[in-house]
Amino acid sequence: MKRWPIAVMVAGVAFACSGLPASGNGIVALVVETPDSLNLTVGDSLKLRAHAENLQGDSVAADILWSTPDTALITVDAFGTITDRLDTSATARVQASTGTLVSNIVSITLRDTTTTAGLRARP
Repeated sequence: MKRWPIAVMVAGVAFACSGLPASGNGIVALVVETPDSLNLTVGDSLKLRAHAENLQGDSVAADILWSTPDTALITVDAFGTITDRLDTSATARVQASTGTLVSNIVSITLRDTTTTAGLRARP
């Protein structure tokens, strides 16, 4: 599991900081943790994790919501589990949010199994 507490997108790990003062619950950052591989084929799943942090960098309780604009390609559930639903080569995007704080986009590479299977079958 990768965890990068920085304010830029690095190797599929997202971190978001709010330019606003801490809210009533003190959340100023949203950290998304990804597995080492961000590749999926149809029917495969992977899990992302996220947590909110306060100004001191401590984890704080928060309701994390997951979303994707690429619902034709993948599903993402309330727990950050992403499932490839279409047998195609593409890139899908996922974001975490809590309140008005939104993470950077995490890109997931989708692999076409017919192309992959064809490559393996060649002598």
